[in-house]
Amino acid sequence: MLDDWIFHAPWLEKLSADIVALAGQPAGVSALELEGKLRLDADALRAVLSSLVRKSSLAARNSLYFTLEGGEKRLPPAARKLLVEILDCGRAGCRGGHAELSTLVRLGLVVPLEGGILWRSGQARGFRI
Repeated sequence: MLDDWIFHAPWLEKLSADIVALAGQPAGVSALELEGKLRLDADALRAVLSSLVRKSSLAARNSLYFTLEGGEKRLPPAARKLLVEILDCGRAGCRGGHAELSTLVRLGLVVPLEGGILWRSGQARGFRI
């Protein structure tokens, strides 16, 4: 039993494994994406996600869920290269659009600014207008 939900144990184990597999993507997965892919009631899914976070099978950051193996180490090589380029630009930021940019933004590693300027998220926090 999770919250007010009663699940058949083998089904819950398979569902949990499926959720962890989907959350293992470098950019994580949102509850809304899981709801659509798994065709599960939003409240039931929330109960399962909460249980997986409590068991440390998943980590929640903002509205995304990730496996705990992760962060920058799991980035695809192209995204890792882009992150290094952005770091090398320093406080000036970098310009350009890249295919891997959405992954870095979704992970909270990069902040896109106007005019295609990209900043490492920690740099953006210190920016003053």
